[in-house]
Amino acid sequence: MTTGTAVTSWAPTTPRLLLALSGWAALLATGLTPANPVRVLVTAVFVLGCPGTAAMLLARPTAAGLARQAGPVAAGTVALALSGALATVTATALFLTDSFTTGRALLVLAGLTTLLALVPRRHRPGREQADREDTDRVGGDRVGGDLAGGDLAGGDREQADRQDAARDSARQERADRQHADAAPRRRPPDGRALGRSAARLAGAGLLLLAAACGGAAGRGTGSGTGTAAPRSPASGSAEDSPTSPGGGQGGSSSGGPNGVAAPAAPGPWHQVFRDDFNGSTLNRADWATCFDWNDQGCTNAGNNEQEWYQPGQVSVAGGALTLTAERRTTAGSDGNSYPWASGMVTTGRDSWTGTPRHTYTYGYYAAALQVPLDAAGMFPAFWLIPADTRSTPPELDVAEFINTNQRVDMNLHWRTADGGDTHVGQTTGPADYASGFHVFAMDWEPNAVTWYVDGVQRFQVTKPAMIPNVPMELVINLAVGFQEQPPASVASAQLHVDWVGVWQH
Repeated sequence: MTTGTAVTSWAPTTPRLLLALSGWAALLATGLTPANPVRVLVTAVFVLGCPGTAAMLLARPTAAGLARQAGPVAAGTVALALSGALATVTATALFLTDSFTTGRALLVLAGLTTLLALVPRRHRPGREQADREDTDRVGGDRVGGDLAGGDLAGGDREQADRQDAARDSARQERADRQHADAAPRRRPPDGRALGRSAARLAGAGLLLLAAACGGAAGRGTGSGTGTAAPRSPASGSAEDSPTSPGGGQGGSSSGGPNGVAAPAAPGPWHQVFRDDFNGSTLNRADWATCFDWNDQGCTNAGNNEQEWYQPGQVSVAGGALTLTAERRTTAGSDGNSYPWASGMVTTGRDSWTGTPRHTYTYGYYAAALQVPLDAAGMFPAFWLIPADTRSTPPELDVAEFINTNQRVDMNLHWRTADGGDTHVGQTTGPADYASGFHVFAMDWEPNAVTWYVDGVQRFQVTKPAMIPNVPMELVINLAVGFQEQPPASVASAQLHVDWVGVWQH
């Protein structure tokens, strides 16, 4: 029986075009606000159904054939399962290459869905053509029988009828055998067909691998593609990976905004604050140079520190902010004399009665820091304090380096029911935090606070009663003399900041 020649179909149908565009529509929808129902609907429909449907359309039987044979519920279940499997493979590949972000995962799935939906298909007009040939053959036999019956019209009609019945029975048996042979059997694919199927699967796999590896490679070459995805918390003795001055793991300040393009914590996110310190002076619209109790300078008397903060100890040059502590006797406006002058920045007020520049409740806070080489007696920190009460607790310490450049402290302070100050924290290291920039970050959510060092999750608090829910200001400072004095041989120290960013949902 003739099965027909293979036909290549390059013209995509409307459903295939819609599938090919569905992922890119989902990517565009991520630009909407997180609570926007259009964003939720478009993204959910794409992730849950479209990749699997595209994969089904590439396979044989087609999705339409499956729906006819097993019903639309079974077809939908298969599409959902395939979509889940493709999403899982995508996320796993990105996690293994330390390049997972929600946007990158959607990008990979969109590209994969487009490839599966638009790849040309080859098919054979098998069963339908066989049915037509069988019908034509049986019809031809019947015409011949009718002509024979006409020749016998003048003869014995009873004998002619018996002969017609025998011929009809034989034709029916032959047709039944032909249909039985044609219906359940398919010619096994030849080597070329198998090669084409393998090429399609290989192309889809290469697309997935290229997107995942591209994200990792971009981070290694300083393309600013993002920080590493969060991994399981490492032990306190694990060494953190150093970064170059661009921030992010292996980031670079060249070729666009410095450092990370997205938080390490799960999103979605949008950036609400950023300073890359690319100018030659501090942006005073974003930063003050003292605490809210500024009066021609300030200090943190509660810690018995030895510095008096002055604007002149803050400088911006070469794409970085530098806070300099100098051993220089400085008279404070509080009537005390301080052996050190140092620098700090905050998004708070210029004075007690002023208005804070920027305050935030919840979000992801990150900065690329290089701490002083001479660590003894120095206390650099990146932290958040309440904007309204101007006192702690609560307090969120993203990164503190108390007389060390090898270990970093991460702390959460809260007020107990009796008004006391208590805290919980974690120390991680050792690592040489003075040799280059490292990214220190914190994800502050209503039910959890999570700390990251160079994109790696290091500490988490999950008790809502401990977690602050008030607007807070950012502070980066270089304190001196907390818990111990600097050696007499040390006359100065510097804290370098490559960039600071804040993201919110």
